[in-house]
Amino acid sequence: MKKITTASELKAAILELELEQSQLEIELHDQFNLAYESLRPINLIRSVFKDITETDDTHVNLLNRVLVIGAGYLSKVLFQGKKKKPLKSMLGAALVFGLQTFISKNPETLKAIVAGLLDLFKRRNNNQTDMETS
Repeated sequence: MKKITTASELKAAILELELEQSQLEIELHDQFNLAYESLRPINLIRSVFKDITETDDTHVNLLNRVLVIGAGYLSKVLFQGKKKKPLKSMLGAALVFGLQTFISKNPETLKAIVAGLLDLFKRRNNNQTDMETS
């Protein structure tokens, strides 16, 4: 910055700094709005699912493992239950093993089901929002 020697140069420098400050305030406000929107729960969920469903090999492998573990746990809870009857326990274990094997070999099927459910929830949410605004 050059040395200011006259009153008119001082006024011009002040005006220039005020303009710069107002521009920075506008940019800060825009950044705040972007950060606020990205931190809304629905946008966080969308970004997580978007990151997970990207075609990067690491994401695919991680997603497949998470799906297998989650489906195994869910099927164990649903089919084996809390009662420890031997026949039911063996059938449940066989069913859990079969589901885990199927999912580990066909993860795209489970991804398609999850994507369909998410789409259904999204449409349902949009319909409810439309009804509330009407």
